[in-house]
Amino acid sequence: MGHAAWSCWSQLQQAERDAFVSDLGRGASTRAGLLRRIVEDDRVRSAKRNEAFVTMQYFGYLRRDPDEAGYQSAAEAIAYSLETMKA
Repeated sequence: MGHAAWSCWSQLQQAERDAFVSDLGRGASTRAGLLRRIVEDDRVRSAKRNEAFVTMQYFGYLRRDPDEAGYQSAAEAIAYSLETMKA
C-alpha cells in the first residue's frame, strides 16, 4: 500500500477497517467503492487538507522541499490548533 493510501487507511478506526475488509471479502463492495468511501471520509479529507497546506507553505513561502522533522511539526501544530478551536 502506498504512503498516501496508508495514511488514509490509518485515519479510520479498527472496527471500520474490519467492516471494509469484510464487505470486500463477501462481495458486498468493490475495491473502488471502498476506496471512495475512505477518501470521502471527513477525517481523511481533513488530514490530507492539512498535509497539502503544509506542503504548499514549504514550496510557496520557503521555496524548498519540506524536511521531514519540520513538516511533521507543522502538520501536528495545525491539527492541534484545529482541535482546540473545535473545543
